[in-house]
Amino acid sequence: MVRPPPIIRVTLLLSLLAAPPAGAGEPLPSAATLAGNCIVCHSPAADRQSKVPPLSDLGADGIAAAMQAFKSDRRRGSIMNRIAKGYGDEEIARIAAYLAHPGERRK
Repeated sequence: MVRPPPIIRVTLLLSLLAAPPAGAGEPLPSAATLAGNCIVCHSPAADRQSKVPPLSDLGADGIAAAMQAFKSDRRRGSIMNRIAKGYGDEEIARIAAYLAHPGERRK
């Protein structure tokens, strides 16, 4: 096997180290955008008798815990398991914080 000259190896190494990670520079969706799907069913004005509860009653920690439980199939749901699997941990935390404080929604 022929090894490239040292200058080529060093150049390749430096270019790899200087390259941004995949997805770097892409803007994160806003919390409002991420939570938009939740609000369709979990409206803050939802009827208290509904089987779909308003989420603000759970607080951020409760919303995040419920989403993580759905995501890992520790909690059963009709569609929530499939929805939760589409979000990463950071996205779940941002959604939970946004939904837990409806009066403070700025972004």
